[in-house]
Amino acid sequence: MSQQGPVSESSHQSLPVWCGLTLRNWLALLRLKPTIDRASWKRVVGISAASTANSVFSAVENLLYSRRTRRATVAPPVFVLGHWRSGTTFLHQLLTRDPRFAAPTLFECSFPSHFLATESWLARLTSWMQPRTRPMDAVENSWDAPAEEEIALLLLTLASPYLVSAFPDRPEAVARFNSLAGGLSKEELQQWKDDYVRFLRKLSLRHGKPLVLKSPANTSRLPLLLELFPEARFIHIVRNPYAVFSSTMHLHRVLSRENGLTSRPPVDLEERVLSSYLAMYHSYHLYRMKIPAHQRYELKFEDLEGDPVGELQAMYAHFGWSGADRIPEWLARDLERQPGFRKNSFRLPEGLRRRVAQQWEPVFHRYGYPFESPSQTSSEPAFDQTSPSRSGSE
Repeated sequence: MSQQGPVSESSHQSLPVWCGLTLRNWLALLRLKPTIDRASWKRVVGISAASTANSVFSAVENLLYSRRTRRATVAPPVFVLGHWRSGTTFLHQLLTRDPRFAAPTLFECSFPSHFLATESWLARLTSWMQPRTRPMDAVENSWDAPAEEEIALLLLTLASPYLVSAFPDRPEAVARFNSLAGGLSKEELQQWKDDYVRFLRKLSLRHGKPLVLKSPANTSRLPLLLELFPEARFIHIVRNPYAVFSSTMHLHRVLSRENGLTSRPPVDLEERVLSSYLAMYHSYHLYRMKIPAHQRYELKFEDLEGDPVGELQAMYAHFGWSGADRIPEWLARDLERQPGFRKNSFRLPEGLRRRVAQQWEPVFHRYGYPFESPSQTSSEPAFDQTSPSRSGSE
């Protein structure tokens, strides 16, 4: 479902996600004291210049669009949920083939403070800056590709688990942002909600359609999402935990390299991946039944990859959506490209394999995945991403 290309390679290095910050938020990030190597000062200067320009463009957008943004309404969104590297991007992109839906583009998520005023011309002028594929896999990459709104939330609020990509050597410095309910003050949480809703209003003003949104971090935010959007639909995708662990480890390393201000490697990475997965699924299983059954759907990545048309048709029937008979037509181009897609492949050492099985045992049982696999090799899903090329998604 994407053109074949070198796995985990790009034509050039992607822009760091911080190039989408306003000057105010860039200074706020620096006040958290990330480690900055001498070799990164060129990057720091570039981000400082970009953040200044973003602040100017943001002021122009507010002048031109603030009144229309306040009046815009957000139709009940469709939220794609699931841990990073579980097939969320694959599912997200398939859903966006339905012309009734819209998804935020990579440009809109990367420049959330001013895309209404700049996307029509700045995306074209800067398209050469984007690598052909994402840095963590061989998924096609462009400014107009469907993207993850968590990038926008990171840039607008800093209150995102993706902030750790600027602190690979000091994850404890930003650990409180991993959980909104437990890590933010009442005032900070309200500001996060206001910024999220305002961003979705801007997207609704731009596209005029119901939004399909994909952020793995939202899997831990069900009470908050239900408060903001009680009529939303929620689609959860799960994948073999062994494959998720291997791919998530790779993702963290790539995003620290792409977005970090230091060459120091991520610390305590294995433990952080193990514990964050457990925390996410503890939260999801605690609150999933709060979602009315007719608004909730769950599936496995392996089933979706094997029969994307059949799985989407079953989903459409569950939600009562029209157009199921047109799904083969909408997915024709993707189905034609899928066999040629090259997946990353990782070998999971036996010791780590045992740790994953022991610590993630409840998830293995709940979703029917075997503890012992005949092979220690895991492959990446054709479209899966935790985050777009400029984020930790990420």
